[in-house]
Order: sequence, then C-alpha cells, then structure tokens
Amino acid sequence: MYSSLMVGDLLYRNKGVVGHAGVYLGSDEVLHIQPGGRPVRVPFEQYSNGKFVSVKRQKIDPQGFTKRLADINKSSEVYSLISNNCEHTAYYLSTGNRMSPQLQVALGCGFVGGLLASRGGAGRFATAAGCIGLAALMVSNANRHHDFVVGPKRLQEKGID
Repeated sequence: MYSSLMVGDLLYRNKGVVGHAGVYLGSDEVLHIQPGGRPVRVPFEQYSNGKFVSVKRQKIDPQGFTKRLADINKSSEVYSLISNNCEHTAYYLSTGNRMSPQLQVALGCGFVGGLLASRGGAGRFATAAGCIGLAALMVSNANRHHDFVVGPKRLQEKGID
C-alpha cells in the first residue's frame, strides 16, 4: 500500500499547531510516542489518523537503526515534552541524534522574544514568549522540508494521492 516509504523515513502529520513525528519501520508499521506513554509500533493508517503524512527520506545505517530500535524497545522512558517527545524519539531512531527542531524553535524564539518584550515584568515576558514561540513554531512547520507526501488511505483508494 505504501510502496514509496522506506525503513527509517521520518514522518510528520499535523496535530494542531505541531507536527507529530514518527519513523517508518517497514511492513506498514510506524514507531511513535504520545503524551503519557512509551514509544509504540502502530499501523501506518493509525499513525496517520486519516491525515496527509509528510515524508523526509533519511539515509540510515541499518545496524545503528536496529540497535537504536532495540534500545527504544527496552527503555522504560516515557513521553516528556522537553526531553523525550515524538521528535526526540523519531530523530534518535533515524539519525542517532536526540533532537526536537520544533521545540528548539519554539523555546529559542520564545525566549528571545520574551526578553525583548519583558519591559513590563514577568507576566509580559510569559505572554510574549508564548505568542512569539507559537508563531515561530507555525512558521517553521510551514517551511519544513519534506521529500513527498502520502495521502490518507481513503484518498488513495480513489486514486488521489
């Protein structure tokens, strides 16, 4: 069904203002993590949640990928927005680097924007940081590079992808 996908592809689907990241494992399976849980394998269709999925092709080292997947499967680490969110998990599995570009943009721009607007005190800093961080996240996600997009199953069955 998803013949264009390759093991290790980094996947994103819209989830509100953020992109929800996962990694294609082959055989129609995706590894991802959600708030309150541990990383799980789910069918692609469940991960996509009926939405378009942006795909970023990753060149993977098969041995490293297999080792990291085993490490993730053995780990008891649960979701944490700051240290173990869906991007941290997806990037670690596909590249070996634990990072979250969305979080980096939101926190970095939010902090700088908050400082610039903080003449009115802590309340003003928090409001400005939140608004600027959110705006930066939205701009960053709108400009994220992807190699191709996979349409929902219902559209593929109609020949629309």
